[in-house]
Amino acid sequence: MMKRNILIFVTALLLIAPAVLYGQGRRIDPLKEGAQVHGTGWTELRRGYVRLPEQARSQVREALWNLSRNSSGLSLVFRSNTGRLVVKCVLEDRMQMFHMPATGVSGVDLFACDTRGTEHWCAPKFRPSFTQGSGTEVIYNYERLDYEHQTDIYTYRLYLPLYNSVSSLELTVDEDCVFEFLPVGEELPVVVYGTSIAQGACASRPGMAWTSIVERRLGCPVVNLGFSGNGRMEKEVFGLLNQIDAAAYVIDCLPNINVEDDFETRLEEGIALLRADHSCPIVLVEHSGYANDFTNHDRLYASRLNDRQEALYRKLRKKFGNLYYLTREEIGWDNDCMVEGVHPNDHGMILQAQAVTRILRKVLQTRR
Repeated sequence: MMKRNILIFVTALLLIAPAVLYGQGRRIDPLKEGAQVHGTGWTELRRGYVRLPEQARSQVREALWNLSRNSSGLSLVFRSNTGRLVVKCVLEDRMQMFHMPATGVSGVDLFACDTRGTEHWCAPKFRPSFTQGSGTEVIYNYERLDYEHQTDIYTYRLYLPLYNSVSSLELTVDEDCVFEFLPVGEELPVVVYGTSIAQGACASRPGMAWTSIVERRLGCPVVNLGFSGNGRMEKEVFGLLNQIDAAAYVIDCLPNINVEDDFETRLEEGIALLRADHSCPIVLVEHSGYANDFTNHDRLYASRLNDRQEALYRKLRKKFGNLYYLTREEIGWDNDCMVEGVHPNDHGMILQAQAVTRILRKVLQTRR
């Protein structure tokens, strides 16, 4: 009986501790404080948590528009010497999916850069608090952020949920700490157009999406325009990409293309549209395949799509110039890389990020 009571008490403590701690300290609403949201392709979106501007609503399909309300790839960047941080998000959609945990679908993810330029991942003290109601309320509590020296000011990046839409967000920090949001810089971003995999399925947390890993490894901004099930090489989306002045474009849409689809025409027209206004590198990415290619021959259509895209690439690279290609073999997924045979786990995300980082370092040349 005593053990049971102790267990109930500890469980209750874990559940209420984030909420109790949330009430202490200085509360900050980033948008009311004038924070700029990083990871957007349009200046007007820096005051919100969405990925496509209002003008796109009438141009794209409803399913894609709804996915653009998800905050995948968006982040807040700030400098502070606070010893703790509590993040409270109110979200609009479901907490988790059958193949992707709540920490990836609806969670946040915090990284710190110390005074020596070394990056650190920050783990929440208690398990994150997820409450499902009319929306999803998420509370993350980060303790002991002072590390070695409590007076040091660190630069933090807080990634927002991959597969949920943010209704409101509030931070709580130490009352007397230094705290300053950092604006978006002038550096041109890498713009990624893709599928659910680019959006972040099935990373365990937002910072493990391959686009976010590339952002940290290259040290340059990345705009995530991955749309689950809707990366279809559509002219309307290429038109929106064309509005973004990019350091490079990465087109990774084959997993959402049917083998009967005449995607070559759309892809060529999309590249022509981008090249008419932009001379920067364009990288085409192959379909990474499925874990059951060997046992289910229907899955071999991915290889046929890759063959067709590579043939188009060879045709277009001289016509357009500054066009590059990333193969399935260079990405290097194996049976241990996928959650359910389709979407990558964290290991698969790391491999994809490594492959994309390698080719971007090569084509951008100036990156470390």
